[in-house]
Formats: sequence, structure tokens, C-alpha cells
Amino acid sequence: MNYNDFLTRQQQIKKLSIAEQKNFYEQLLKKKYDKTEVRILASFYYGQLFYQEGNFRKTIEIIEPIIVDYQSYPYTPKLLSCFNLIGVATHCETEYNVSRFFYETALKIAMENDEKYYYAFEYNNIALTYIEEQNYEEALKSLALAEDVLKDCDEEMGAYIYINKSISLQKLNRLTEALKAFELGVSQYHADTIVPDDVTRCAATLYYKLEQPEKYETYKKQILSKMDEMYAAEFMDACRELFECGRDSCDDNLMNHILRSMNQYMEKYPDEIKVGLEFAELIYVYAVGKMDKDAILEALEAKNYYKDRIIEYSKENHIKSLQQYIEINSQISELERDALTGFKTRKAYYKDIAIIECDEEMCNQPVGIAFADVNGLKKSMTIWDMKQEMSCSQQLRKKS
Repeated sequence: MNYNDFLTRQQQIKKLSIAEQKNFYEQLLKKKYDKTEVRILASFYYGQLFYQEGNFRKTIEIIEPIIVDYQSYPYTPKLLSCFNLIGVATHCETEYNVSRFFYETALKIAMENDEKYYYAFEYNNIALTYIEEQNYEEALKSLALAEDVLKDCDEEMGAYIYINKSISLQKLNRLTEALKAFELGVSQYHADTIVPDDVTRCAATLYYKLEQPEKYETYKKQILSKMDEMYAAEFMDACRELFECGRDSCDDNLMNHILRSMNQYMEKYPDEIKVGLEFAELIYVYAVGKMDKDAILEALEAKNYYKDRIIEYSKENHIKSLQQYIEINSQISELERDALTGFKTRKAYYKDIAIIECDEEMCNQPVGIAFADVNGLKKSMTIWDMKQEMSCSQQLRKKS
């Protein structure tokens, strides 16, 4: 299936059920050695289906083969989309440093291909990972870079940039600047329409710190009413932020509401181990404040339990990565033509030799096979270029 055929077919299958769409992409991706633009597109749309369902681990599993071996594929803007999709999936899995690596690589590829439209998008995504790691100074640096190139992107990108800037500034207690960034994001870039949930969270903590209780209460209620709809990373952030507001204001009702919500979340999603660790941490903080020794001990045990699960989970992911690496290298070794030059590989020539040896007529005829050492040729050309440059430099010095 060529590129245009795929686009036509893709528009048709969008009307089918999710299960039928998944089956289409799954069958298409069974051709493991097909390093084409079509494979990039199919992987993206297939992974996106699982992302929309909240199955972030499956999304990562689908996109990872493209990412690991991206240099073997032709460049297309959808390659950047693949990096961003796996970036946001790992972000939702709370793997922020991994997510940042994908965004930084996407930015590098965009710059190599002069895709200026994507620069602000990638800088903003990088900033988000720093915000989650509570490294707000670095987040602001990335957001400043995003502001500088905002003119090359869609105007609505400003909504994301200035709300994230406001969040970072208020975390550093630079409240006047935070309010200015917030108001700019809403008034000029319509952030309340484009990213309403982010605006609600940002506004709640901002107005709490600015001691504007009426506005704080309004936004707080909106957050509490939407907690059941949040994905893991967003849910953790909302719980942590409101819990801190409750702790600072000695609002027991709010803190207990947050803890109940986290307990219900863990009952519903027991495998969200990083949410579980955050839950145990907040229980510990609350228990310490109440001087409840039994609750403190229980919280410490829960923290150790979730930390052990996270370590085990990391080991499993490491094994999967090794398996992926082995599979990709196996694919490369099976190729009979070099991906860069299109020349036959040594494996292909060995196959030809085996055929000749089995043919009675051909085996009695002289056969010559020449191998082109592309790497050696490149090295030779580099040395020749250096000698030419040195020769030119010497001639210029003589003339001067």
C-alpha cells in the first residue's frame, strides 16, 4: 500500500468501529521490515486509538519500534507526531524524564528539517516535564524559548505557554508575574476555551495565594467535580495542589475529601502505583499533622510497598526495552539491502554464493564478487577533503 492509498483508506476506516480500526492497523503493521512513511502513519494512528482509551502502556509499545529505529525511516512531520504521542503517553505514566527525552529528540529532528512550526510546541512540552519534576526555573527557561518562536506556530499555542508560565511563576511565589501571565493567557489567547482544565487548576492555586477566597472557592469546586475524569498525572497534580491549600488553611474537610478521592481512585485503578505512592505520602503528611502514630506507621508501610512495586515495574520495562533492541537488530541483520545505499548486503551475497554452489553449471564457472566498503570510502573521502583544505590554506598563506 502506497502513501496516497493509505490516506484514502484511512479516511474510510475512521467511520468504522474502534475494534475494526485497530484490526486494520494491526494487520498493516505485521510487515515488520517495511521502513516506509506508511508504517509511520499507521503506527501513529494505531497508537492514538489506545491513547484515547487511556491505555498509555499499549500506546508506548506500538510507537516504540518507530522511535528506536527512526533514522531508518524517511522523514515526515508525522514522525514528530510519533515522538510527541509517546512523549505524552510516558508523561501520563509519570515517567517525566523519559517524556522529556522524546520531546527533546522531536525538537532536534524538527530543527534538522527546518520545521519551525513545531519549535514552540516542543519547548512547551519540555517545560511541562520540568513542572512535574518541580524544577520551575528550568521550566521557565523552556517557556521563554517557546515565547520567542510563538510567531511561527498557531496562535492558540500561546494559551498553553502562558498558563504553564503562570503555574511555574506562582510555584516560585512570583505572584504578580504569575497573575500577569494568567490574564494574558486568558484574555489574548483564550486559554479558558482552549485549555479549560489547566486554567481551572492554575486559577485555584493562584487566587488562593493571592488571598482572593471567593475566586478560589469557585475554581476549587470545579476541580473537585471533575476528579473522576482525570488521568493519573493530572489527578495527582490536582490532589497534591488542593491538599497543600487545605493543609495551609487547616481545612480538614478538604484534606479528607482529597484522601477519600485518592482511595477511591486506587480501588478503581490498583495498578496506578505512582498515584498510590503519592496517596501514601499525603496520608503520611496528614497523619504527622495529627500525631497519629498508627496512621504514620501504616502510611510508611504503604510507601515502601509502592516503592517496591515501582522498582519491579522498572525492571520489567528494562527487559522489554532489551527485547525491543534485540528484535530491531534482528530485523537489521535480516535485511538484504543496505537502508542507506540500497546496495546488497554481505548476507545477500552469501545467499547468492550458496545458490551458485548448488548449481552444477554455475559452480564450474569463475565468479567474482566485489564488496564496496562504504564506511571506508567515506573515511577516505574525509581524509582527501582534509588534505585539499590544508593544500588550499598553504597556497593562501604563500600568496599573502
